[in-house]
Amino acid sequence: MEASDSLRQKKINFFVLYLTHPHVCRHTYCSNMAKSGMNPKTLQYLMGHSDIGVTLNTYTHLAFEDAENELKRVVNGE
Repeated sequence: MEASDSLRQKKINFFVLYLTHPHVCRHTYCSNMAKSGMNPKTLQYLMGHSDIGVTLNTYTHLAFEDAENELKRVVNGE
């Protein structure tokens, strides 16, 4: 039982120390703004990036569902 508790604590420590770093908020903000339809150049400016590739390829994280929803929006003429 102690081994599983130790492994659980290691996973919690990893999550707290590495996955909840404040820098993650920049990725979340950028992804949410892109999903909401913000102009990419405006988003680039707000993020403070000189290269749009950094904004779109590094900070914007979209999932399959996002692409699917965008296609449905376009097809429906929204």
